[in-house]
Parts: sequence; C-alpha cells; structure tokens
Amino acid sequence: RGADSILRAAGALMATGPDPEVAFFHAVISKDHPAGRAALARLALEAPSTITNAVHRLTAYARDPAMADTVLQRAFRAGFATADARGAHYLAVVIAATQGQLVRALREADAVAESNPGEALELRALLLTTPASSHLVRERASVLRRLQSDNRHSGAHTDLTSASGLGRLTRWYLLGLFAAQAWDTLAAIHFADSLTSAKPTTSGSNVATVFSAGLRAHVLSLKGQPEAALATLAAAPEPNQGVHGQLVASQLNERLLRGRLLEGLDRSEEALDVYGSLVFGDANSFLLAAPAALHRARLLVRLGRSPEAKADYATFLRTWARADPALQPVVDSARREMARVR
Repeated sequence: RGADSILRAAGALMATGPDPEVAFFHAVISKDHPAGRAALARLALEAPSTITNAVHRLTAYARDPAMADTVLQRAFRAGFATADARGAHYLAVVIAATQGQLVRALREADAVAESNPGEALELRALLLTTPASSHLVRERASVLRRLQSDNRHSGAHTDLTSASGLGRLTRWYLLGLFAAQAWDTLAAIHFADSLTSAKPTTSGSNVATVFSAGLRAHVLSLKGQPEAALATLAAAPEPNQGVHGQLVASQLNERLLRGRLLEGLDRSEEALDVYGSLVFGDANSFLLAAPAALHRARLLVRLGRSPEAKADYATFLRTWARADPALQPVVDSARREMARVR
C-alpha cells in the first residue's frame, strides 16, 4: 500500500515537469512495473548522473551496497551503459569490489578498457593491491607484468602517459606499491625516488609528492619504524583536486596502513577514527569499507566496547555477504567472532 501511494505521488509530481530525482525513485520503487521501467530507461539515457549519485548514496548513507548493486544492474538493463559506458562500468567496478566480488570487479574493469585502457589498467592494479585480493595470485602477476612492460616502453621523464594511457606517476606508484607488498623495499624506494625527482606536471598537481610519501611510509613500516612511517604520512600534503587517478590518489592503502600503525602503537581512538573514515566515508573509500569495518570491530572488542563492535561486525557481514568464495572463510570467521561478543 505504501509503494502504491508513493507511485501515485511520484506520477503526479512527474506530470508537473521533468524531475530526475522523482523519476528515479518512481523507477526503483515500481521495480518491474511498466511505468518504472520506462522512467528508468529515460533516466539512463537522459540523466545518467542521477543514477550514479543514487547508487553512491545507497552505498554511503544507507550502507547498503547490495541494494545499490540491484539498482545498478536494473539501470544497466535499462540502457545505462549506452549513455555513459565508462561511468557505468567504473561504478560497477567500485560496487562489486566493495562487496568483496573482486573477480567480477576485474571483469568490469576490462569493460572500461574499451574506452580508456590506461584507466582500466590502473583500476585492475589498484584492486589487486587491496587486502581482499591476496587469493588472486595469477591476476596480480599478470597486472604486474603489464605495469613493468608499460614502464620499460615509456619515457622515464618525458611523456606523461604511456602507450596504454596510464600516467607515469600513477604507474611508478603502483609498481612501488606492488614492490612494498612483496617486501622488496629497495624497489619500492627506487620508485619513491623516481616520484620525488619527477618534473612537475603542467597542471601543478602535487600527486608525485603524495605518492612518494605513501611508498616511503610502507617501507618504514616494513622496517619496523611505525613512528617514522606515521610522521611521513602526516607530512604528506592532501592530493590536489582533480588529479589524474582520483581513486588511486585517494591513498586507500595508506589510510588503512595509518590505522594499523596507530593501533599497533596503542593509539586506539585515533585508529578508530581512521578506520571509521574508510567505512563508507566517501565514494573513494568504498573499496576498503568492509576490511576497515572488520579492523574497527576487532579493536572495539579489545577495548570492551561490545555494542559498537557488533555494529561494525554487522556492517562487515552485510557488505561482504556475497563476497568471492575465496573470501568466505574470512566472512565465516567474522560471524563466529561476532557471536562471541557479549
């Protein structure tokens, strides 16, 4: 009865003039109703940004990536990818990865390659440096080989982008991150030094400084110097707005590293704040929302704050409920941990 009332109200509002927001809710609530399908098809072609914004809101504010995914798939069927193929598949990458569906996210990244191969390589590399990707050994090796090949065939200090379209600064950062995760500190520092000595870009971006600091912090952490690693992260500037590789420049791995370093130094409240900023804090934090929620839940248990811990466990379990099979043991373990919280 409520849905019928909303449909009538939405229909009356749409009759007074085009309103993308009202049309969107009309489409979602009516589901397979002919009017809903028509409204969603019209939005997909005429106002795709409305769908993008709504999917982000469902994920960030409602903390319901599964519902966001349902809406997104319905929009795809209505022609969303026809109007904005790059944006549609990019959003699908983020929503799939948020739910721990890395295999599907990598497949969606391949779809991005049709319009922007450099961005697709960047997305694949970033996905494969997240904590959820450790089981994707073959995929990690493949992307690393592509990055290395890309680096060999591109000018060291001349062209800003390689043949694939991947920016050299982003490429060096990703290669350094892969090196740090393999405990190859010499290679990681080499790429950090390359970033430090890079010529400034015409846009005046400070991304080279940001990337270099992040790699140095990872190396310092590996060397057992948490205070120095934290100081390095704290001294790094905020990335400029609109820098190339916005998702990469958001420093997801470095933000998670900062939380873990603070936790290791018993600076628990600060660590909770950092983890909390990743739990659907903004669109660029979605990829690590579930791992950050789990870190936060476990820390809250140790602090004896059971109600808050249960809430974060619930966020993690809801977010990764449909994660890749290889990640389900992590989900099962979290479910048992939550059951023991009193």
